[in-house]
Amino acid sequence: MKKLNLFKARADFSKISLVISDFDGVMTDGKVEISEQGFESVTCSRLDGIGVKLLKKNGIDVIILSSEANNSVKHRAKKLNITAYTNVLDKLEFVTNLQTKKRISSDEIFYIGDEINDLAIMKILTYTACPKDANSEIKKVAKYLLNSKGGNGVIREVSDLICLDKKWQ
Repeated sequence: MKKLNLFKARADFSKISLVISDFDGVMTDGKVEISEQGFESVTCSRLDGIGVKLLKKNGIDVIILSSEANNSVKHRAKKLNITAYTNVLDKLEFVTNLQTKKRISSDEIFYIGDEINDLAIMKILTYTACPKDANSEIKKVAKYLLNSKGGNGVIREVSDLICLDKKWQ
């Protein structure tokens, strides 16, 4: 299924107040490097940092939602000055509870995922996207297939799309 090009078929993102992003495969390329001592490291794109700043300057909150319990997720979130929720095994339940807590509807959330553990939540939200190299099942349910691959500025691309008509303040 061919996905819409958001620059051609402009969607109304004016209600978006929250961007939720998976970490591995979205903010990273999904690879992990493990040292002889067992320490893990991942690579993130600085472009995503600029994207987070753009979203926040336009009043849009950004959070990371990861099923991993890895500290690299928390370190990256701290650097970006956003919240990370880790070790979340049921993302649908988590987001449903978050909606109740924050009193936001499904059409106020833009969700970015890449892997099968994002499938249930992506099926119910209005605005969902996935990186170009996402799992094939995710590509089927995502409303928007991005041009970026995981770890290569996915958040930056989403920020440009959502904030296209807005300005840096």
